[in-house]
Amino acid sequence: MGAWGSKIFEDDTTSDWLWDFRDNGSPFSMLQDAFHAVLQNEDYIEYQEGAAVFAAAEIVAAALGRPSDDYQERATAEDEPRIDIENLRKSISPEIIKMTIKAVVKANDPEISELAALWAESEDEERSHIVQDLLQRLSPA
Repeated sequence: MGAWGSKIFEDDTTSDWLWDFRDNGSPFSMLQDAFHAVLQNEDYIEYQEGAAVFAAAEIVAAALGRPSDDYQERATAEDEPRIDIENLRKSISPEIIKMTIKAVVKANDPEISELAALWAESEDEERSHIVQDLLQRLSPA
């Protein structure tokens, strides 16, 4: 059984995506790919796709200077991936922020997203607050 918790990076799949992102040199295209996979999906959003969107959105929020405590814990832990946020910050445009928000909203819909459906079934209210906090951190100040 994998790790599962309310925070975004308490999920093994999300943490694995973060490691892959780091191991691939933190490419901006990987963020875009995560968002496009969900936004272009007209069917059911698989668990891994939803997890990737939440991880990518946390990275965008960090690049905007609004990281979550969960992200900060991962970013400063010695055994966790290091991401060049300063370099990514240069690629974050208003269009990317809009795309990120749309992808998060879609991936958080339990009617069309496996990950969101599992969270809805768990009745974990903390997760709802975490997603709302993420959306606020992504929104223009």
